[in-house]
Amino acid sequence: MKVMTEANLRKRFNDGEKRKIIIDSETLITPAAKDFASENKISIETANEVEYEIEEMPVSRGCSSEYISIETGETFDEKPEDMTHLYGMNIVKKTNKQIVFRGKLDSLQAKIIESQLVAYRGKHEKLIDDLEEMLQFTREMLSAEVKGTPLGEAYIMGMYAEKIRYVSHNIKAVYGIPHPTPNYKMGELCISLNTLRTVIRETELIAAEAFDMEDGNSRIDIVKGLNRLSSCSYILLCRVLAGYYKN
Repeated sequence: MKVMTEANLRKRFNDGEKRKIIIDSETLITPAAKDFASENKISIETANEVEYEIEEMPVSRGCSSEYISIETGETFDEKPEDMTHLYGMNIVKKTNKQIVFRGKLDSLQAKIIESQLVAYRGKHEKLIDDLEEMLQFTREMLSAEVKGTPLGEAYIMGMYAEKIRYVSHNIKAVYGIPHPTPNYKMGELCISLNTLRTVIRETELIAAEAFDMEDGNSRIDIVKGLNRLSSCSYILLCRVLAGYYKN
């Protein structure tokens, strides 16, 4: 993995030199490097071919014990307690937005399992299965984020994204009930599903912030996946209220 640090830029750009550098799209630019470039009016552009050679930071290959801070380019023999792995041996502060997102996704998975337990107490086996599909999708999402691979299209409860969206917007037509307003009289299961919906929405907002870039969101697939997951949790709530899962 290649990392462009402030030190890299300082070495290459002295007063009077041209103010443009071209890097490949896989190169990570540290926040300090971005600030330095902005202050010194250095344009950083991406291209398939690299005009300047960028220092390549080592990635774990099973034998290296050197940790590299993505934010500063600093190396460590031992991982500092306030830092954690982002990719391989590349580490960041635990307050890094992507790390915060991963933690929230972990909490979301725990909440889905908690809702499964409530459904289990009520002997709603089909609901447990539907929640399991949601759980598996969040695990695929975490794997895709950590590996930097695309997230596949959501297919949950026998529905692709467009149908999920349609059903969630047409509850009356599909299930014969009006859009519900949550209240305590709905019972434990519905309250659990509604809470799950809010946790998914919180996770979506954190993802939107974590992957926000100047030219758009770098993981719009994850943000979209969470949006569809939120719709699924709402559909489950409406299904319970409509008697869809009655034994």
